[in-house]
Amino acid sequence: MSEAKYIRGFHWSNKAWYAEAAKLKNGEINFGIYSTEGGITGEMSMKWKDLSGSLVPRLECFEDSWKALASFRDLIDALGLVDGKCITEEEFVKILLGCGFTDLTAYTPKEKK
Repeated sequence: MSEAKYIRGFHWSNKAWYAEAAKLKNGEINFGIYSTEGGITGEMSMKWKDLSGSLVPRLECFEDSWKALASFRDLIDALGLVDGKCITEEEFVKILLGCGFTDLTAYTPKEKK
């Protein structure tokens, strides 16, 4: 049995094959540290909220993911460069990819075996 590896990854919920069924009104990207064997050690979300007619990004993180968030210093620094700007989902994905995150989004359903 192989030993699990951990990667920094993200799931772009609005672009996943199940997006329509999930009925997400605005953008949502979940990101964190994922095990190659399944599971996660810390996950947070960037969600786009309607604020006075504009979609603005908001970072959400539960208390059991703060350690993972603290390990994303490069991401926090990159977000600091766009402080006060209403970045889009696409711009956030570019930042994630630039920080070495892996796109784990299920763009198509897995075939049943």
